Amino acid sequence: MTRRDVFALLAGLPLVGRLWGANQPQHSVFSRFPPRHAALTNAVWFEDKYGRRRYADPKDGSAWPEGYDYRVTRCPGQLHTEHYVKTQDGGSQLLMAGSSTFREDLVLALVQQRGYRLTDALVLSSQACERCAHSMAYALGLSWGYPEGSDQWRKAGTKCEWCREDA
Repeated sequence: MTRRDVFALLAGLPLVGRLWGANQPQHSVFSRFPPRHAALTNAVWFEDKYGRRRYADPKDGSAWPEGYDYRVTRCPGQLHTEHYVKTQDGGSQLLMAGSSTFREDLVLALVQQRGYRLTDALVLSSQACERCAHSMAYALGLSWGYPEGSDQWRKAGTKCEWCREDA
């Protein structure tokens, strides 16, 4: 029995077939969604008052087309953080907000190799300073990392909530 035969046999099993996408009905719920590898991220589009979309021109994404009053920017590769201050009346007021990005390969490695929950891996990857991110990447076998304590690590000189005591 070859590997192909084994995969064909496994794909015929109900659970495995669903996981691999085999044996799905023609009119599944996913038929109305874009393909898996469609450009769904970091998109900018404009909407008119009826909600009709017109995607931004990649050459000049800031130019507003005629008849479109709303601009939507979707950046799922960012973690948004808000800081509030308590007001005198016991309420709160937004003090500052910011966004940070994360590396997908680092997030996946943290989940798959270290057992982090996805949400925790997203926060850890997006909030880690350069040194911590590169040290984690190196320890997880990613191509872009460098070892903790190396010359590159010392030159970076960054600090974050996880290493500020050690740095």
